[in-house]
Amino acid sequence: MGKCLSWKYFSLLLSLLFFHSQFPFSSSLSSNSQCSALLHFNHSLSLHRRASHCGYSYPKTGSWKEDKDCCTWDGVVCDNSTRHVIALDLSCSWLYGSIPSNSTLFLLRHLRSLNLARNDFDLSLISPEFGNFQSLTHLNLSHSRFYGEIPYEISQLSSLVSLDLSYNGDLMMTIDYQSKHQFGKESLVTLPRAIPTSLGNLTQMIYLDLSYNNFNGLLPSSIFDLPNLSVLDLERNQLVGPLPNHVSGLNLLIDLSLSSNFLNGTLPSWLFSLTSLMKLTLHQNQFIGEIGEFKYNNSLDYLDLSYNMLQGSIPSSISRLVSLTTLDLSSNNLQGSVPSSISRLVNLNTLHLSSNNLSIMLDLELFSNLNVFNFSYNNLLVSINNNLTFTLPNLTELYLSSCNISEFPIFLKVATNLGSLDLSNNRIYGQTPEWLGAVGRNSLTFLDLSHNFLTSIDKIPWKNLYSVDLRNNLLQGPLPTLNALSLRYLFASNNNLSGGIPSFICNASSLEVLDLSHNNFSGTIPKCLVLSNALLVFFHASEKDLELSCGSGENKGFAFVTFRSAELASQAIEELNNTEFKLGRAGSKEGCPGGWAWSYTTVELVKNAKSPSNNRGFAFVDYHNPACAEYLRQKERFVN
Repeated sequence: MGKCLSWKYFSLLLSLLFFHSQFPFSSSLSSNSQCSALLHFNHSLSLHRRASHCGYSYPKTGSWKEDKDCCTWDGVVCDNSTRHVIALDLSCSWLYGSIPSNSTLFLLRHLRSLNLARNDFDLSLISPEFGNFQSLTHLNLSHSRFYGEIPYEISQLSSLVSLDLSYNGDLMMTIDYQSKHQFGKESLVTLPRAIPTSLGNLTQMIYLDLSYNNFNGLLPSSIFDLPNLSVLDLERNQLVGPLPNHVSGLNLLIDLSLSSNFLNGTLPSWLFSLTSLMKLTLHQNQFIGEIGEFKYNNSLDYLDLSYNMLQGSIPSSISRLVSLTTLDLSSNNLQGSVPSSISRLVNLNTLHLSSNNLSIMLDLELFSNLNVFNFSYNNLLVSINNNLTFTLPNLTELYLSSCNISEFPIFLKVATNLGSLDLSNNRIYGQTPEWLGAVGRNSLTFLDLSHNFLTSIDKIPWKNLYSVDLRNNLLQGPLPTLNALSLRYLFASNNNLSGGIPSFICNASSLEVLDLSHNNFSGTIPKCLVLSNALLVFFHASEKDLELSCGSGENKGFAFVTFRSAELASQAIEELNNTEFKLGRAGSKEGCPGGWAWSYTTVELVKNAKSPSNNRGFAFVDYHNPACAEYLRQKERFVN
């Protein structure tokens, strides 16, 4: 809009202003006037590609031509008989700018559907004029950077069935008119604002989405009395207080999402009596008490009560949720045994019960349809039924970390399509069984066996692995043979591995992190580890220091320098005061644990190096600038 206005556009603007002054939103526009109103609305905004964060977007208004009927324009729908503009969809249209109350948009009085989602309206207030679209049934202003209170006038749109104001993180903010922003705009201050109770007047409402905003305060009970409501999404706000004990509406509710708020109190019984409900998500709140008894429900497909403070046991009545496919009760304070009745949920494919105090008999024949099972961090003994008269063709993810398991579950033999396996932090001792390599032979991508008592792993045969974690075991001998070309992360620190760094590491061209620290490796570091542009490597310096097989100019990625002491390391860092550091690493000389400098700045690195807790031997420091590392290698007073 920095260009001069053409005479044609200036004439159009004058005519619209005249029309607006003579008939200020009091009568219907003619077809030509509607087109003029749309053009003026378009010219009041600018186009910026970054204004629309969509998978696919384009400037719909870019094709609008004054000499064509606006009913043919992209995003515009007209009534076939009256030719009134009844729908306007400008979502993902790169629109940038504000929408003031005198915008010609509000001249389109016959609108039934208005979608301005995923644009950038530059912290515009939601104008009360939106409430004058008396025929409006659908209003979508989501993802568009509006702020301010929801105007009361919107609650007077008696025909409104769908209202989506989600992902406007600055909603419920107001203007502090007493102070001015340095750029001339009023500054914004957050004031306590609750969802207006007047939204309860929208008795025709079917879809209400106010998620991802800054609403706070108590939930208005009036929302729960809307008789036609099918979807209510208030996720990720700052709402507090309990849910109402009784509701008179919600008989048609199919989706209730109240996750990521600060709601508390017990779960009211009506939550488990909504016969039409298909999805209930209440995770990341502060609900307490026990899970109530479930009524028979043919509809509920998705239930997420995770990350609350629920107590007691899992009710056996959960088996009445016969259509359930996903159940997440993780991160609560649930106790006791997982009821065997859960096996009657034949449609269940995802089960998360981690981080509770539960016990279970792992007879996965009862869960033959499971895709994902997570029972980690229950800290109680898990009993395993080793009956192998079944297969688990659907199991793709199994997480049994911190379950006091003492052996590899033999049912893994029949988990032929497993993609992720986590058995970390258990009591598994000895050598890995020979049959383990057949588990998910062509599908396993994630393997975590860390923090056990494993003594030997001959090879890691899976070809599609991207992450392997073998840390904190008792592994001896050479590093297990790897055949994963797509490997990105390999952790094998804190073992008793020895010998040289095998050359097959160089075959993993996608490797990003290699941690072999605190082992007994010796010999030469393969040149590929030094030449990598992205690889971040950790080694543990000992009396048998690994030699760097690189010379000046060969380091293309992170560079490593070994120092004789923490004092020399700090001197080197100070000398290269302008060096960009990636992450400082302090290892150990003489077998003692060294410090770890996780700082980015020179000052923090020096402070860490001089710390008494870190001065037992400062080994490798990673430099983002290889030239600086090479410079220090030439300084004998610094480098081993």
